[in-house]
Amino acid sequence: MDYKFSDHETAYLSYTSQANDSLNDQSGQTGDLTEGNFTKNHLQAANFTLNSVISPSTVNSFLVGYQYWNNIIDSTLKVPLVTFIGGSSFGTNGNVPQQSYQRKWQFRDDLTKTVGRHTFGMGVDFIYNPKLGGFFESNSTLEVDFGADPSVITTDSTNYPQGFATPGAVIGMSASAGDPYFDMPGGTKQLGLYFQDDWRVTKKLTLNLGVRWDKDFNLVGASAIAKSRTYLELVAINSPYAKLSHDDDKDFSPRVGFAYDITGQGKHVLRGGYGLYYGNIFQNIPLFMIQHARPSIYQGLFSLTTPTDVVPGTGIELGNWRYGVLLTAQRAG
Repeated sequence: MDYKFSDHETAYLSYTSQANDSLNDQSGQTGDLTEGNFTKNHLQAANFTLNSVISPSTVNSFLVGYQYWNNIIDSTLKVPLVTFIGGSSFGTNGNVPQQSYQRKWQFRDDLTKTVGRHTFGMGVDFIYNPKLGGFFESNSTLEVDFGADPSVITTDSTNYPQGFATPGAVIGMSASAGDPYFDMPGGTKQLGLYFQDDWRVTKKLTLNLGVRWDKDFNLVGASAIAKSRTYLELVAINSPYAKLSHDDDKDFSPRVGFAYDITGQGKHVLRGGYGLYYGNIFQNIPLFMIQHARPSIYQGLFSLTTPTDVVPGTGIELGNWRYGVLLTAQRAG
């Protein structure tokens, strides 16, 4: 929605709601449909912009923005994941459930001033994420791994006389549990300042000269990582890697560009430019570290890989454990 207060001041208001729902984006080519999943990716965004003509040579633009993003990937089926040599499998997908969410506020002001052959641009951009995090429960149900393809197990009566229930047919078993959440404590903040000069040197040549400085606050989550079990273990053994990451203070981004009107008629313009830019850190890195700082962490409960490993709660070695057979029957046999 556009609104005109006067010839010198206008406003713009917008709201966007977006929902991208899909199925089975975590499924592999050899997995059964039971390994399917649903994804709900929802975004809401709104912004208010106020444009002001302060004078014939001075214009200001002020923006307030809000955004909420929520992405959840899950399955309606909660059963063990069964895998086979060769890649085939069925059961609850090992990548679900997981969720990511972000709540963001943005405040930005841009001022443009023309002085002679120079058009100066300057501004400030501030972003506040009061909520940033999610959870990830990998291997959320029991995983049972067979040592052969199903077609072999069902037809090779010599090595698999009892089919899937043959002792030794299962060669691996694992499970995970704990608190899977990783919320950035205190949220994050980002500040950007910039200055630019578009200088019309001659009728044919215009130079674009500018610099930007960016500063992140708590984007790497150092305050929480200090409590991470991984970090504390490194400290305990005097590891040289026991160092906390920190937000950089020297993210200066210079930029230069030019536009040259070859004929002076505006029909053929040669343009070029160079700039140095900084992107955000990949958030999976600090967020998973923060997960290790919670009172209860999400981790593997057990991982059985040899025949002599004992299946938890049964007293039976993996090499003698029988798939699909009641525990009382296995102990009796």
